[in-house]
Amino acid sequence: MSNVLENADKEFQVSWGYRTGDLDWNIAGTNNIPNILSELTWSDLEIYQFNLNGSISFENHIYLKTQYSLGVVADGKNQDSDYANNNRTAEFSRSNNDVTGNNIYDIGLGLGYEFDLTNSQGTFPIQFVPLFGYSYQVMNFNIVNGFQTIPATGSFSGLNSTYRSEWSGWWAGFELRVKPIQNWELMFGYDIHKADYNAEADWNLRTDLDHPVSFENNADANGVKWNVTVDYQLNEQWFLRLMMDHQKWHSKRGTNKINFVGGNSSYAVLNEVNWESDSYNLGLGCQF
Repeated sequence: MSNVLENADKEFQVSWGYRTGDLDWNIAGTNNIPNILSELTWSDLEIYQFNLNGSISFENHIYLKTQYSLGVVADGKNQDSDYANNNRTAEFSRSNNDVTGNNIYDIGLGLGYEFDLTNSQGTFPIQFVPLFGYSYQVMNFNIVNGFQTIPATGSFSGLNSTYRSEWSGWWAGFELRVKPIQNWELMFGYDIHKADYNAEADWNLRTDLDHPVSFENNADANGVKWNVTVDYQLNEQWFLRLMMDHQKWHSKRGTNKINFVGGNSSYAVLNEVNWESDSYNLGLGCQF
């Protein structure tokens, strides 16, 4: 086993970046009346992100990669709206609040096979790598500094609610790598995800709801991720990396379990959950 690892090409990268994102979900009322009772959005999220990535290319063309990202939420906006009638009409409550101080992290593992598509002269190296793997993404968002817009009663104190969500499941995709000129490599990656969505919320000002889990969201979900990477080789061992990543997730209809004080629960329809983000990262890599 040690000889296999010694003969493999290994890479390790560390990078830092900036990420933006938007999350929204909504639920229906009892017996689906109204069809949208409550809707929550976290928008204009500003996230500062740290990434660790590693890969191993074995002599038999088997390729293994790992990825870890940790982001700190620096700023964002939240809106909580409630409606009396269908299709977001007769809005009777709205608060516009702040988001700050929580985090988001991603863990991923991929396994694939490297196909060498380089031309016979070897002047234009190309590799195509089909991949499959598993990913796990956690988002911890909060709601603070409450401000009631409808009815227009203004700021209110004590708001410190939390929403923790998880997207986890298998994915399949590919990487395409091209070396157009010396010292430069371009890579495009694309993944399709099948995920389980699970979330827990603590609505801290609701005295009728249980704490710390006031309600739970569960649904099946899909996701798409793509990224573009540019590497510049500094020497035989070290390289600079610039990467842009986009991802978009959407859940199917699911369940919203509401937990009341005293142990009773009720259920409503979770209509949908949407999460979309972009990240831009600059880092340093090592080959050994």
